[in-house]
Amino acid sequence: MAGVKQVRVRRSGGEVFADATLTADHTATFEQTHSIADDAEAAIRAILPNADVVIHIEPAEGAADGLLAKIRLLAARRGLGAHGVRIYADGNQRSVELHLEVCESLRLEEAHRQASLFEEDLRRSVPGLARVTSHIEPAGEASATIPAKTVTQSAIEVEVGLFFASHAAVVEPHDIQVQETGAELAISLHCALDGDTKITDAHGITEELEKYLRARVPNVGRVVVHVEPPEGS
Repeated sequence: MAGVKQVRVRRSGGEVFADATLTADHTATFEQTHSIADDAEAAIRAILPNADVVIHIEPAEGAADGLLAKIRLLAARRGLGAHGVRIYADGNQRSVELHLEVCESLRLEEAHRQASLFEEDLRRSVPGLARVTSHIEPAGEASATIPAKTVTQSAIEVEVGLFFASHAAVVEPHDIQVQETGAELAISLHCALDGDTKITDAHGITEELEKYLRARVPNVGRVVVHVEPPEGS
């Protein structure tokens, strides 16, 4: 029902921040996705007990679910991670582009060999693919950890408040975190929404907020919005 799309870990002084983006079936209820997020947060805290954890859930791509699941399964069998998958349909032909995560300690020759073997697996499993293009990325603690420092977040809090003040949905934003990573700002926050909200609607709100922040705040890089039912609901 759920899949892992992306995980990022960064340190700021003595603190550790972990962001994870998961996918869930587009038919899942908000309560179901919140339960998935809770389980994922618990799993991360089992490894990083004192981490500040933000889990973001997106609806999975419906039309290509079968192929998408197969791509991730084949990558996992070779110890690789697959994210950013795009499936293009041109008439009866399909092409695939994706980001393929390999061990950060590998040299290019071995990383390319692993990517080529994965692509061969995929072509055998899905005959007739017109094209498979994989972008090789390093994966590991060193690659995922970004030097960061906390910056003033009053301006971000104001913009978030203005966004939701004019929004039709009743949303309670909280736990806003702003980190400076190089020349960019990494923003994460939690938003409490009615538990009966459809996951597709909840995801739509997070996308609107991200676009709004990018338009109003300079140098915004990563934005992670964690949605959850109100406490006690």
